[in-house]
Amino acid sequence: TWRKPDRELAYKAEFDLLLQARRLIREPSVIMCEYKSQIGFLLPGFLQYGYVPTWRRRGISETSRDDVIRFYDAEILDSEIWDILKRHNCAYVIVARDRMPRFVWAADPLLSSVYANDAYVLLKVAPASADHPLIRANTAFKNARWRQALAAYQQAEAEAPLAADPCLVRILAICNCAARGAS
Repeated sequence: TWRKPDRELAYKAEFDLLLQARRLIREPSVIMCEYKSQIGFLLPGFLQYGYVPTWRRRGISETSRDDVIRFYDAEILDSEIWDILKRHNCAYVIVARDRMPRFVWAADPLLSSVYANDAYVLLKVAPASADHPLIRANTAFKNARWRQALAAYQQAEAEAPLAADPCLVRILAICNCAARGAS
């Protein structure tokens, strides 16, 4: 027999995220949300201090929409993607776990998790410039400048030990091999 869906269960993760964001975000903050996201639609009305500049039913600028799409489709946190966060003055980023940008695993300490549930992760954006060694390393890696990427990754590791993620170990190995081959 058919039963009416339980809305409380259907929106539990969203409601949980909204409550935690309200608790954690205590100052006026810009929050990056995926374009057409239900969370992005609800946040401005739910948070006392949250502002989502890139989600509007009417009047969203082409630049903002394109920036959000480019951010969430990015494969690596390079200077172009970091510039999107800084241009919009983002203090937080919300990502759905099933749409997690690939670069998030290697973005700590630039993007650090402040809350996560089964469906969403709330990340805090560090007050760093595009000259941060991890951004320089990722930009060099994306542009196949292997020696520069390796040196910048090593500098980032020396300044703040990076997570021993297997993907990062592979990136360092690729940079090292490619830098040797480019000699």
